[in-house]
Amino acid sequence: MLNQFSLYDEQLMALQRKERLMQYAEAERIYRMTASLRKNRVIEAAGRFLVETGNRLLAIAS
Repeated sequence: MLNQFSLYDEQLMALQRKERLMQYAEAERIYRMTASLRKNRVIEAAGRFLVETGNRLLAIAS
């Protein structure tokens, strides 16, 4: 009977490890996806800054 409980414990621990690994994989996937979105936002903000700066320089020059 004791061996049966230890087998159940091992199976439960294995399932918990598998679940944690799946959660880590999902978290990493989300992080990578949002990282590319963050990078795109930085590029977009830099582009807006350059356009606004260019417009100001044109206004000053004219």
